[in-house]
Amino acid sequence: MIASSDINRLASLGLDCWGAGRLEEARSHYLAALALIDPGHSAEPGLKGQLAGVLAALGDVEGATAQYTQAVDGELALGEADGGIALLIARYFLANHLVIAGAPEQALAAIAPSLAAKPDHWLTRVVQAEALYALGRFADSRDAAEAAVARAPSAAKAQELTLHLKAMLEGPGGSGEAG
Repeated sequence: MIASSDINRLASLGLDCWGAGRLEEARSHYLAALALIDPGHSAEPGLKGQLAGVLAALGDVEGATAQYTQAVDGELALGEADGGIALLIARYFLANHLVIAGAPEQALAAIAPSLAAKPDHWLTRVVQAEALYALGRFADSRDAAEAAVARAPSAAKAQELTLHLKAMLEGPGGSGEAG
């Protein structure tokens, strides 16, 4: 059995390299950590999600999508319920990636179970707003963006979300009117 300290060390190195922009090194560290971890270990989905972020930064859209999907599947295999925060976060990152990758319909499908379980969670509403906006569904996007801001966990987060979701809140013409 591999010591969890080895896995943690590799994951920490991966995170440090990712933060420093050394993406190839980060990928190598995450792959090494995943090679050591027992399948089904509770840390596996998180490591796959982090590897997905590195792959996305490297421009490997397919690889990132596969890893984000495996992170969601891993949380489900661990028994995480759709209302659980770990699964909600994994679904958020998959959906966010899909929006960025130009697949907003897939993003909505990816986040749908978490939206059904936690319709008022601000994080799911953020990615829902972005996906709907990308689909040209501006009024629905504005509604989701408003829900995200209204349900933010703090005033500072609400202000941050207002800035982040400005286009969705204002609509395509920037006047606050939906198109």
